[in-house]
Formats: sequence, structure tokens, C-alpha cells
Amino acid sequence: MTRISASQLPAYFLVFVGALIALGPLTMDAYLPALPTLADFFGVDIRLVSATVSTYLLGYSIGQFFGGPISDQIGRKVIGLSGLTLFLCATLGILFASSVEQVLVWRFVQALGGGFATVISMALVRDVFSPIEAGKRFAVVMMIVMLAPLVAPAVGTYLLHFGWHAIFWLFAIYALVLGLILTWVIPETNTGPRRSISLLAVFRQYWAVISHRHNGQRVAIRFPVAMALSGSVIMIFITQSAFLYMDYFQVSETWFPVLFGANVLVLIGNNFISMRLLGRCDPQAMFRFGMRFQLLVV
Repeated sequence: MTRISASQLPAYFLVFVGALIALGPLTMDAYLPALPTLADFFGVDIRLVSATVSTYLLGYSIGQFFGGPISDQIGRKVIGLSGLTLFLCATLGILFASSVEQVLVWRFVQALGGGFATVISMALVRDVFSPIEAGKRFAVVMMIVMLAPLVAPAVGTYLLHFGWHAIFWLFAIYALVLGLILTWVIPETNTGPRRSISLLAVFRQYWAVISHRHNGQRVAIRFPVAMALSGSVIMIFITQSAFLYMDYFQVSETWFPVLFGANVLVLIGNNFISMRLLGRCDPQAMFRFGMRFQLLVV
């Protein structure tokens, strides 16, 4: 397989990759300040509206689960464009929804498309650069991505002055711009032979990872499961953050992004500390310490 040359990529390739990954946190976090407004609009309890966040996470995970392996089979661009198209159509469905139940369904479809679109991001980098060079590019991309959960609630709060629909119009425009760039500017990076879509091959690929043993231990499954459990704590907080801050603690919509952003800053700070310690400490020891510290705090 001939690898595509980095010279064939646009100068803002990494910015595009970061913006594509940021689609996930942007469409989840910018939406949070609107939950009370959405509950009032449809005349339902905020807990029911908060379920749209859980629905989004479910659809997003399913999209990523299948999107990645399928992009190995048929190419990155077709999966990315299909995901962005599905995301855009679902966003329009939300804008014209007449009940919260319709919003729940469309948010799931929107997230499914978002998962398909964003899962190709890291693969785009991996296809072009060597493992060492890709690692350096990933660091740059993640710095861009971390801006999304930091600014998204503030953006959502500002747009809320024009009504909750304005937030979803932003999502639609954002997806449209990404789709146009992916169509006309970003080349196909998966230069391998094309195959037909095979779900059986997808599950075989995952089973190969799960069953892999290193020194007699299934490290490939132990660490992802531990990370998933750890990450679920953060996801549960994000899902209930609007209710917790604005309903339980009676925090205003103006202060919500400030408090939410403070959590993101702590997360960024911890990531920075971890990066500094990686060259000095055992990664597995750091991982175990982090898990135990999280358990203690919870």
C-alpha cells in the first residue's frame, strides 16, 4: 500500500482534523445551557430533556464502533461524508421537531452521524504519517480539540439569547462547512484496496483486539474497560450537569459555562501534568494512581 504524501495535504490539515473531532464535544456541551429552555418550550421536566444527552452519547458510541472498521474497508471520505450528511439531516429534524420525543430520536440519529464522521479523524493522521510523526500531530490535534468543551457552553449561552434553535443552526452550518472541506479539499488517505462492507469482518477485527494477549495478559481489553469506567464518571456528570447546576443549585445560565469551564480547565491541567510525568514515571503506575484517586474522590 502506497502512503499518501504529506505534501498533498492542505496547510490547515491538522486544524481540520481537530475541528472534525471537536464536532462531538461541541454538539454536546454547547447544547447543555439550553436544556432548561428546551424543557419549558416543550412543557416537560428537565430530567426528560436531559435524556437527550444520554441518547446522544449512545448514538455517538455506536457510530464510532462501526464507523472506524468500515472506513478501513471502503475509505475514510465516504464514511466521513455519510456521517456529516446524516448529522446535518438529523439537526434539521431537531429544528422542526414538535415534541421532545422527536428530539430524542433525532439526537440519536445526529449522534450516529457524528460518530461516523469523527471516528475517521485520527485515521486520517495515521494514514499519512509514520507512528512517531503521527504521535506529534496527535498532540497538536488534541490541543485544538480541548478548546471545544471549554468554549462550547459559553457559545451555547450566547446563542440562547436568540432562542434554542440558534444553537442547532450553528451545528448545521458547522457540519456543512466540514462536509464541503472534506469533499473538495481533503484527499482520500486510505489508499488500500477497497472491499465491500462486512459487519462480520468488523466483529472479527474487534475480537482479534479483545483476545490479544501480551505476556499472558489481555492488556488490550483491560485498559479500555478501565478507561471506559473512568470516563463514564465524567459522562454521567456532563449528562446531569445542567440539572445539577441550574435546577438543583439554581445557577444562572450566565454562570453555568463558567463553572462547567472550570471543570474542563482542571481536566486540561491534569492532562498537561500527565504528559510531563510520562517520561519520568511508569505509565501503568500513573494509570493505577489515577483510578484510585478518582475512586477516593467519588
